[in-house]
Amino acid sequence: MTHGVLTYFDPPKPINNGVNGVYDPPRRVLDRIPGLQLTEMHRIREYSFCCGGGGGVLDAYPEVARTAAESRVEEAKDVGAEAIVTACHYCVANLGRWQSGGPMPVLDLVDLVYEAAGLQGRAP
Repeated sequence: MTHGVLTYFDPPKPINNGVNGVYDPPRRVLDRIPGLQLTEMHRIREYSFCCGGGGGVLDAYPEVARTAAESRVEEAKDVGAEAIVTACHYCVANLGRWQSGGPMPVLDLVDLVYEAAGLQGRAP
């Protein structure tokens, strides 16, 4: 039991891991961006930890959303990351909302690719 609300289990477990277990394709995209160095947090892939922004958590349990987001940002700082990249719009919003002790940029994967391709500022 964590946050007095949610129960977590250690994998392996019969649940939907990631988006049907899709972990490597986004990492391969990041690996192709010149000058970007991928730094993994300690809890990744099937062991990853939600930021608390999706699934109605923010509305129903705002304190859980806050502590989960703060925890993930601290984990990113602990491994020396300069930014957090995610493909989840809930993460972009929630991880950016609850920061203290210096900002950690939270970037959307698609926006990062768009910028890396030199398309920033161009009309679609």
